[in-house]
Amino acid sequence: MLEDFRLKVFMAVAEEGSFTRAAKSLGVTQPAVSQNIAELEKQTGAELFSRSPGAVTLTAAGVAFREYASRILYWYAAASAMFGSEGRWSGNRPVRILADACVTRCVLPRTLAGLLGVNPATRFLVETDTGETVPDLRLWSCPSEARMSLAEASTFLGILPAAAIAPKESGSETVSDLQELRPAIRLAVWTPFVPLLPADLSARIAFETSSIDAIPEMVGSASDLVGVLPALPLFPTCIRLPVSLPDLRRDIHITPSEEFSCTPLYPLLRQTLKDSLSRI
Repeated sequence: MLEDFRLKVFMAVAEEGSFTRAAKSLGVTQPAVSQNIAELEKQTGAELFSRSPGAVTLTAAGVAFREYASRILYWYAAASAMFGSEGRWSGNRPVRILADACVTRCVLPRTLAGLLGVNPATRFLVETDTGETVPDLRLWSCPSEARMSLAEASTFLGILPAAAIAPKESGSETVSDLQELRPAIRLAVWTPFVPLLPADLSARIAFETSSIDAIPEMVGSASDLVGVLPALPLFPTCIRLPVSLPDLRRDIHITPSEEFSCTPLYPLLRQTLKDSLSRI
């Protein structure tokens, strides 16, 4: 079992408001609770609890630490469920993921790399067309809408924003709005974004392509191009412009098969995907 017992002790004391009651709930002695809290406070360099006769309350530092402790314990539990003897995907078969091009290129690489770094024995098979085979997980993107049905809300993971990229040392990094680009600058645009651009920007389009990877290659080799595409990690030859493109956002959705939804791996994978989107 993966865990840090000191964090469990900390959370028990925070919930019970008493070292004695925390010890009882954990099935340990009161001195053991005191020792674990003392070790935590020494390691963090902060007083986590205010002690007074008959009451133990969190300090300001303790309140802040509780947020981290609860998240750490969640990931310990999730990792234990996933990588323990009962958590492995049956038969060591790959998790079959059906995803569109946008999700495959922009969302999955960082997420799956993180999971594989923890346990390389887990295998994923990402496909854009599974034919007659039912995937374990389906991931897709669609244009963001002001309103979302209940069914859509239940599958919603997060938002993938659009990004504008320019060649390094192009001087465009000071632009705060695409309308401020020099008249000579043209746009290379991911095809699904083309109908969503306002008329003044549409007039600047020099290239449109359904290949997300093609845009950084074009931009990196041409000083008069700016690319508009779903947000990606930076490419060596490009910079991301500090401009907002709210109308070009993509909603990312997820649907598991009935079998896969019951495995410990699904909630971990779902949460990891959500965290990845929140960092873009």
